[in-house]
Amino acid sequence: MPWTAADRAAAADVVALTYVNPFTPERVRLERRLLGLPAGDTAAWHISDLGDESRFTRLAAIAERLLAVAPVAEAETREGLMIYAVYERFRVRCMQAVDDGAEATLPWFDEFAGSVRELSGTARPRGEVEHLLACLIQVRRAFACILGQLVGASAPMAALRAACWASVFGADLLRYRRCLWSRMRDFPTLVTGPSGSGKELVAQAVGGSGYIAVDGRRGRLLGGGAAFLPLAISSLSSSLVEAELFGHRRGAFTGATEERAGWLEVCPAHGCVFLDEIGEVEPAVQVKLLRVLQTRVFARVGEHADRTFRGRLVAATNRDLAQEIAAGRFRADVYYRLCADHIRTPALRELLDADPGELDRLCLALAGRIVGTDEAAAVAGESARWIRRELGDGYAWPGNVRELEQCLRSLLLRGSYAPARAESASFAERVRAGDMTAEQLLDGYCAQVSSAAGGWREAGRRLGMDWRTVRSRVRRGG
Repeated sequence: MPWTAADRAAAADVVALTYVNPFTPERVRLERRLLGLPAGDTAAWHISDLGDESRFTRLAAIAERLLAVAPVAEAETREGLMIYAVYERFRVRCMQAVDDGAEATLPWFDEFAGSVRELSGTARPRGEVEHLLACLIQVRRAFACILGQLVGASAPMAALRAACWASVFGADLLRYRRCLWSRMRDFPTLVTGPSGSGKELVAQAVGGSGYIAVDGRRGRLLGGGAAFLPLAISSLSSSLVEAELFGHRRGAFTGATEERAGWLEVCPAHGCVFLDEIGEVEPAVQVKLLRVLQTRVFARVGEHADRTFRGRLVAATNRDLAQEIAAGRFRADVYYRLCADHIRTPALRELLDADPGELDRLCLALAGRIVGTDEAAAVAGESARWIRRELGDGYAWPGNVRELEQCLRSLLLRGSYAPARAESASFAERVRAGDMTAEQLLDGYCAQVSSAAGGWREAGRRLGMDWRTVRSRVRRGG
């Protein structure tokens, strides 16, 4: 069969589809063009676009037809067509491998190798086939992680999913397969955004999508160990942060009754250490963290022996690190080691302004986590109606998605939700009326600042008080 200009154009689209970021409008444009469908609205790709699963079969048939007629000289085109075709042949089994976890068995590896040989027209070295399959399973894992963690159809949420994909694979999936797959752990990710906007979900999506090697002879993935290791810095003292992160030897400090490996040591090569509220790390710990970022080497507290961090680092903060650097509280060299890969999470108000229907989607996702899938739709519908009726479409949601979740919980328990603004108004009225003691005034103000800051340490910084004192006053004031 001849290789026509139309075939060449279609093959270029299939190859582009093979390597495209699947959460971008480009993915939708390519699929529609190949299937002969109208362009449609491709501003944002989201789960509702999954639609007719038969399109995968049709796209795979197009790839295999083009591969059958593509000239041998078109080596790059043939490789892209082969990868798309073989992935679609084994997509369901790759999905099952993702579901089975980091040590999934792959009894069909030889069948996969045979399909690669058939579609490419040549036998490939085992190592090359193992690497290709590992990349394809990782693609499926990353897609599932990102889509599962980041719910919504608004343009800001679509852009957030696309940014997470780039954090996993970079801007060029072909280059990732060639060389970056073993180097992405050297690219730490910094996640910023307001408190409650889902920074940990982003970290889980990125951190849970690492490359896991394939052993074709034994037919299994070579994973093992926890892949996502979070450390909530704001809830720990500086010494405990250091011990949790780096580990410690016995007797290194009071209470260190035995040796303990830290998160950096136990994290596997495909795993991720997540440092929540990196902006609150004390300067002494920042110095040690800088060494890890520069050399991947660290030592346990109380030891001098060097150990190697094999995983990836993701850090998050709701602080403005530029201001923290200017104030001398955060090291510029640490920031510049973190900022190459920077993801910003949008506030809930941004999502709702971009697409009011986002409230219904988020309520459904949160209700599923709270009450399970059977009751989720009913709870989500009731909650969204109550919110629109009682809070109004313009409510600011200062606590972001975290506040929305607590709103749903309150509606389930009490049938109503009293947002912080009602308490703020009451506090302001009491201030104007002058019916509080100085101690009550300070307790109430500490509570207001803590609510706005999203954490004890940040509130203490703003108030110029020890965070433990702030916590004590807020709790005493109820």
